[in-house]
Amino acid sequence: MNTLILTLLIILILSIGYAIFLLRQKQEWGSSSEKLLLLERDKTRLTESKIRLETELERKSEELGGIREEVKKIAKERDELGGKHETLTLEKTELQSTRKYLEKELGETKDMLARHAAEEIRKQKEFEERIHKLANAEKALEDERQRIRREDELKQANIFEEQTRIWNDHEQMVLSRLREACQKPAIGFTLHDNVNLPSLFTKLRPDAIIPFLGQYVVFDAKKSKSIRTYIPEQVKSTARKYKDIPEIYPTIFFVVPTQELQELKILSFIEDGFLFYIISPESIEPILASLRKISEYDTIAEFDPQDRETIVNLIANYDRHISLQNAANILFTRESLGLMNSKEGLHPEIQKEITNRKEGMRTKKLDEGELKRIAQNMSEQEREVNELLTPKAAIGRNEREEVQEVLKN
Repeated sequence: MNTLILTLLIILILSIGYAIFLLRQKQEWGSSSEKLLLLERDKTRLTESKIRLETELERKSEELGGIREEVKKIAKERDELGGKHETLTLEKTELQSTRKYLEKELGETKDMLARHAAEEIRKQKEFEERIHKLANAEKALEDERQRIRREDELKQANIFEEQTRIWNDHEQMVLSRLREACQKPAIGFTLHDNVNLPSLFTKLRPDAIIPFLGQYVVFDAKKSKSIRTYIPEQVKSTARKYKDIPEIYPTIFFVVPTQELQELKILSFIEDGFLFYIISPESIEPILASLRKISEYDTIAEFDPQDRETIVNLIANYDRHISLQNAANILFTRESLGLMNSKEGLHPEIQKEITNRKEGMRTKKLDEGELKRIAQNMSEQEREVNELLTPKAAIGRNEREEVQEVLKN
């Protein structure tokens, strides 16, 4: 812009100089009037040119002012842009530093993620292996539980079968003793077992009954693992069942295994007008014999004094014999239990072998024919006892003396 103004000024000066040169030429060549006319005309042209030039100069000055303002504005913007450029440069530098740091962090993070991913994969595999092992362990545990449950069920079934068998054996043994005693001529009672009861017994099913003085004496075989609670319960339930039946004799006998008598502190109960006796199988025959003696007389008033004395002595001797026999059985059972418990001091392996050996053994049963032969013949019993007492007997003198001392006490 300055160059343009300078060019216009130079043109203006040259034009004025040229006009002066032409004026001088006209002065030299033309007349004065013509020269004046020419000068006036040139002056006018020069004035017009001057005005145009001044106008143009003013306009150019204004444009120059605007351009200067624009230049100032551009310079200001340039300065601002320069400041922004410096700021952006600093920010760029910082961003580049941050970028490098972040790239480094990103690399470390990627490495860490890779390590974590590998660790996660390892843990996942380990977890899956543990889950698999746990599933196998749970399956094995469940199989073991099922096996133990089956063994327990089988054991319980065997125990139940064994208990049922023992109960049936006890019941059959009691019935056998009742049958054998009733068939003896000295006793001669008619025995009704639970399959041939009189028509009176439609719902009630006692194990055995015998007719006695117009009524029926009940004999029931009883056995339980918890004999102490079982017997009182049976006394109450049996009394409730029989209390409205006048045909039932008010004395009822519960026959329990001899070894279980020691667990009972009370051997007789009174319930709803009934007298219950808890007896051993060995007491059946003496009781039946006593009942036979009593049944031979209508009333006690008709007894001969000697007969009465004989009956009283007989019953007293029977009672004493039964009590002593029960006591002896109890004492020997206690000693047997102590002897059996003494094996607890053995080595566990030996105890286990003994248990396994016992489980393989079968329970020995008495020969019923031999039992009947000896039970029905007193002379045979005496002969068998004499054989036991001979020097060859398995029962030694000391043992006999111990039993005699027990009987004396």
